[in-house]
Amino acid sequence: GEAKNLHRECSMRQKIKVETGAHGEYKLDIGHELHCMQTPTYNHKVHLKHEASASWISSQMEVNYGKHWDEINNKKKLLISQAFKNSSSSSLVNYFMEFSMQVLEKQVNYRTQLQHSHNSEVYLQSSTNFEVQYNDHMPFVAALQWKDASRNGLKKWEGGLNIDTPWLYLYAAHKLHQPQHSAYLLTMELTSGKALSIKNLVVELFYKDQGNEKEGKVHIYTPATTYLQASTFNHLGRNVLHSYSEMISLWNRLVKNEIRLESNERAKFLCFKIKSTNEEFNFTASYQNLLVPKTTNFSVKTVWRGYKSPPVMLQFEGQIEELKKEKMLYQKRGTLHFRHPFKLPILQSFLLQETFTVDKKQKHYFLETKVLINGVEETVQTLILGYRPENPYV
Repeated sequence: GEAKNLHRECSMRQKIKVETGAHGEYKLDIGHELHCMQTPTYNHKVHLKHEASASWISSQMEVNYGKHWDEINNKKKLLISQAFKNSSSSSLVNYFMEFSMQVLEKQVNYRTQLQHSHNSEVYLQSSTNFEVQYNDHMPFVAALQWKDASRNGLKKWEGGLNIDTPWLYLYAAHKLHQPQHSAYLLTMELTSGKALSIKNLVVELFYKDQGNEKEGKVHIYTPATTYLQASTFNHLGRNVLHSYSEMISLWNRLVKNEIRLESNERAKFLCFKIKSTNEEFNFTASYQNLLVPKTTNFSVKTVWRGYKSPPVMLQFEGQIEELKKEKMLYQKRGTLHFRHPFKLPILQSFLLQETFTVDKKQKHYFLETKVLINGVEETVQTLILGYRPENPYV
């Protein structure tokens, strides 16, 4: 009966060891064993070590189990470790972290590392690296760099990002520079591979602001292909706005655009132009009010020019003009002119002109109306109203 009880017994041993140092070091060592004679499945051994100081933390745990749990060459073993290191100084921030796990029976070897540093001694720069290792492969690697070398109020930033996985490789970099206080230049580079393939794509953005003058540029390209190139220049004066732009891309040829706007008390002017290799479109609108001679003019004109074809023009003009202003004679004339080239059920050209005269000497009002249709059919109508008391007439 005593022999049977011995076979059913389990034994367990544990040990704990703690050490402290004069400079704040701390060490912890824990051992644990469980041994059952009748049920060896539960047999295991655990060893945990933990160390800590002002700049270092480290932990390792080893677990042995299975039939050969107490042998040195036991294959049923689990190893887990983690570490954190801080090696910072007054001008440097530096951290390192690591976690690893090994399962010998399953042939699993996993490790993760993260390292970050930030230096401000000469100029600001930081670096962060993260990687994952699995059975001698690296399924994920990432790195991020940043640098700020600004001087004298002029920005100079640079950064980069690298990511590598079994499905995607990505490299991205950017630079922001200030050649002068009023100008900014931003450059971005992109390269990717595997699932998405992009080779050396560059995006350049430029902006310049000098008060009344503003300038911008965009350039998207690779060494072999230009996808987009555009620029714009704008000048804003007291009463003038002038804008000029150009654009060329992989999908269209060079296109030029110009806008000019002028405005003051006596005149308004707007001009819009867009021009490509084979076509051109112009839109012009103007208003003018003159004191001598007293005249008001307005005009709207649209012109379309195509390749090897006559221009297409749509025009609408008007004028009100004071011809004479005397004590006994006053005369004013108004003109409207409209024409278009389209085949529509309306007149292609229409000119209307009316002249109104007040003659106090002759004591009559005079109204002359002229209509010119399509440049050939002219009609003139005259209306005279006499207002002599003894002889009024029409």
